[in-house]
Amino acid sequence: MTEAAAYDCVACGRCCYHTPNHVQLYAEDLVKLGPARVKVLTALSTLPRKDRPNDETDETLFMRVENGHCIALHATPGHYPCTIYD
Repeated sequence: MTEAAAYDCVACGRCCYHTPNHVQLYAEDLVKLGPARVKVLTALSTLPRKDRPNDETDETLFMRVENGHCIALHATPGHYPCTIYD
């Protein structure tokens, strides 16, 4: 069983639908994802520098958002697992 399958939250995926710059990643997240998945699943901030929080740098990464949801979401009707747990 994958970690995603162990969570009941895969039934709705509500937390995976958000705007860009919502899920910030930290060094330990990047290590867990690994270089190949970081390249595909992450994006730099889309906010103008003046609108970013003070702790956000030009290198701060976020989960990529496409079509209004996190790119790691693998949605099928009634089942919304996150592919980062695969």
